[in-house]
Amino acid sequence: MSKILKIEGNCDLMISRYGDLYINSKGIEKIITDNLPELKEYKNYPAEISITINIHNNEELNITTEGYKANKQDKEEIEGGNE
Repeated sequence: MSKILKIEGNCDLMISRYGDLYINSKGIEKIITDNLPELKEYKNYPAEISITINIHNNEELNITTEGYKANKQDKEEIEGGNE
């Protein structure tokens, strides 16, 4: 088992009036799909999914992946370094 994506630290969390969740102005679905390893479309993969959101301040954002490397450009966009 490998952990796909872990986002830690300070980031901007926003919920739109339509219920869409954004982290640093990027939709949560896009963050997840951009950081998954290559998967076949419409195939069911057994997975354990855990999402925890703690609202707090004054900590740096740190994103880690385990078992593969994330696309550097996507990682910078999520961290807010390439706006």
